[in-house]
Amino acid sequence: MEQIVGLVAQQNARDLEIGKSLYDGARGTFLGRSGSSQADVVHIAFEDERFASHFLRREHERLLREQPTPSDLSAWCATMKREEGAFRAILAEWFRSPAYLLRQESRIKQPNRLFIRSLFLDLLGRLPSESEAQRMRSALDGLADSTPLRSLVTRMILDSGKALVPDREAIPDPEAWIRGLFERLLGRAPSAREESAFLVSFSSPACRPTTVIYAIVSHPEYQTW
Repeated sequence: MEQIVGLVAQQNARDLEIGKSLYDGARGTFLGRSGSSQADVVHIAFEDERFASHFLRREHERLLREQPTPSDLSAWCATMKREEGAFRAILAEWFRSPAYLLRQESRIKQPNRLFIRSLFLDLLGRLPSESEAQRMRSALDGLADSTPLRSLVTRMILDSGKALVPDREAIPDPEAWIRGLFERLLGRAPSAREESAFLVSFSSPACRPTTVIYAIVSHPEYQTW
């Protein structure tokens, strides 16, 4: 009710109890629609007219860190209801907006949960399992400053032999590879100074691809969003 429709359960006790009874297999009317199963509860919630508005407002605040205007929210809701798969186009509109450029100038530190998911996706090409995520979050959440341990976790993953790191011989164009890393991992192109420094370092035969990747993902900028 709270995550999908935006209703505070404590303030809608009757709907909460009806939803619980449907969840247990009893028949009833939940949020104005009939149902009798767990699947019905979920389906009814997603079909509720309040879903699009709540979902779009929540995602806009999460990604752009500001509330959408009522007129914009109304237009996006109409698009969501009218076009299947419209959320991708709405996201593209947000990411191209001046508001998103301003949001990028005021980056904040990633929560440990988001950092772990990003690290697994970027280095291993997959999400962490529930046990992996729980174990790492518990370790990071127990520290007042998790930055040093984040760097250690990054090094452990890169040295595990499972990280998606190309062999040095498989990188014919170091400049393009380094630029691609910046764009993929930091969401921006390297500055001329950064690109030059990385190219000089990588020109040394002793510099491994893992060294370059570690320099980027252990940097404070990678740990923000």
